[in-house]
Amino acid sequence: MRSSYSTSLLKQSENVSTNQNDTLMKKLFGRGVEKGVIRVDFRKMLSNLNERNRATHLIHRYPAKLIYHIPNLFINNSFLSKRREVVADTFCGSGTVLLEAMLSQRNAIGFELNPISKLISKVKTTPLDPSMLKTKAEKLFQIINDYGLESEAKWFPNIDFWFTEKTQKDLTRIRDAIQYADFEHDYADFFLLCFSSIVRPVSNADPRISPPVYSKRMHEKLRKKKRPNAVRCFKESVKTNIQRMDKLWNLWNHFCYAKVYDCDARKLSIRDDCIDLIVTSPPYMSAQKYFRSMRLEFFWLDLGTRDQFASLDAKAIGTERIKSEDCKELQKTGIAKADVLLEGIFEKSPRRAYMVSKYFNDIHLVLDEIYRVLREGKYLVLVVGNNSVCGRRFPSHEIMSEIASKSGFTKEFMLVDDIKSRGLMTKRNKTAGIIDSEWVLVLRK
Repeated sequence: MRSSYSTSLLKQSENVSTNQNDTLMKKLFGRGVEKGVIRVDFRKMLSNLNERNRATHLIHRYPAKLIYHIPNLFINNSFLSKRREVVADTFCGSGTVLLEAMLSQRNAIGFELNPISKLISKVKTTPLDPSMLKTKAEKLFQIINDYGLESEAKWFPNIDFWFTEKTQKDLTRIRDAIQYADFEHDYADFFLLCFSSIVRPVSNADPRISPPVYSKRMHEKLRKKKRPNAVRCFKESVKTNIQRMDKLWNLWNHFCYAKVYDCDARKLSIRDDCIDLIVTSPPYMSAQKYFRSMRLEFFWLDLGTRDQFASLDAKAIGTERIKSEDCKELQKTGIAKADVLLEGIFEKSPRRAYMVSKYFNDIHLVLDEIYRVLREGKYLVLVVGNNSVCGRRFPSHEIMSEIASKSGFTKEFMLVDDIKSRGLMTKRNKTAGIIDSEWVLVLRK
């Protein structure tokens, strides 16, 4: 339980943060009317949030994470939302928006196709009693110790390439122990996420690159027997994440909730006019392999077969799993500046042209759905990254602004912030360029 003193300090801190955000938002709306586009630095604007290990934000790695300063600014103010209202994220990813909504005393709803993302978001926003977690962790550690090395190692495609035999046995032992412990669902998910968080660190994959890539440096490290011990890594992950959960437990006001739906953003499973604010960041066009980045974790968590993994990846917006027969003719978007660029790309690469046109056409479906579920007069905050395809620079923020207008939205203003190493892949091959800025579109229904 929190002391009355710590609760008083928390309320005081919340009021200061809310007042600051209200002042910033009032200035942004005023400047937006004058200029339309405003250059900002979110980290400087909300320097009070620069604590790196804020609540449960770092509970699990995730590619191209949205910095939490952005949703905090738009959620934690009285201009765009109020306490107890419902904030949604149609591409909730690792749950950054959902967690900031809860910390701002709003209710949160997330939508996500990727089962790993859904698990991260769910655990990140499910406050658990730290004392209960510690008790269950001790029980789990004892089970792991008792299991010995008798578990039969799991198999999935190329497992021997990515993991040593010893690591395979240790990971299997941990996973089986979590299942054997038979914890309540929320607690089991917490320990499974801790398990997932160590899969990459104990693999042969290069830790500096988001999708699994074989690392010669890691291979050499293993050859010299400086092997990361999976059981030790898991215990450290559990202890660190319990500390993060302790922060969430003390910040949570025990009234707000977060719920994550297994749902395609192109067809949201909720009724019309029920959301008060949507803050979301669609997948970056041709710049991130979100599913591939979580491939090893997907198989270790027994979330599906190789074919099921491929099927989920193919459904994702921005996927590179394209059928050759779909690329024979140029597909238009109805947005003039996008279609002109697509014509040039089609001459070089019909496949890339189809990927880009499908991406923007899918975004149009998403924005139509967002307009449907958002209440009248309420706001959509859309975070967009521009990048190049086949040497042609795509002004995605302008294209999405036009798409949003077709869906019925009115643009209030746009912000642009330089990207400063956010776990975002900024270097790509010849088919895709560098994402160096993030555009934030503020749109009203």
